[in-house]
Amino acid sequence: MSLDCQIDWLVDRLLEEYPGLEKSTAKKRLSAREWLRARICWGIPKGFVYWWGDTRGTYGAILMRPVNQELLLHGTYNYWDTIFEFDPQGDICWVDFAYGPGLYHKMIALCRTTNCARLGWRHRNRVHLAPMERMPSKALRKAFHF
Repeated sequence: MSLDCQIDWLVDRLLEEYPGLEKSTAKKRLSAREWLRARICWGIPKGFVYWWGDTRGTYGAILMRPVNQELLLHGTYNYWDTIFEFDPQGDICWVDFAYGPGLYHKMIALCRTTNCARLGWRHRNRVHLAPMERMPSKALRKAFHF
């Protein structure tokens, strides 16, 4: 599957998960699809986007980035405005989005490769932080589509 097809697949999953993004002020003059595509393309060379797939196509993906406590706090107030912010020295592996039925353990293993001390995610308008050594966790499994 080509990179463009993988990006489109991930944009489709994100739009399904966040239908209200069309009304977000964070994306300025771009459509939600264009804005998400820009976020994904920005994250690829930084190692913030990963896909899982086979010859039949893509079946899993994760958007993640390293953040620090300050960025995490700032992002709780206006999440979509801060989705491009990261700290290369951050101690939190922040998961913006994950989708992958049956891939939970592979995604946790990938997050561990960041060497961040903590894993963070948002679910039901609440920020969750857990020490990386406590993962895998049922809470994260419920938050995303595993």
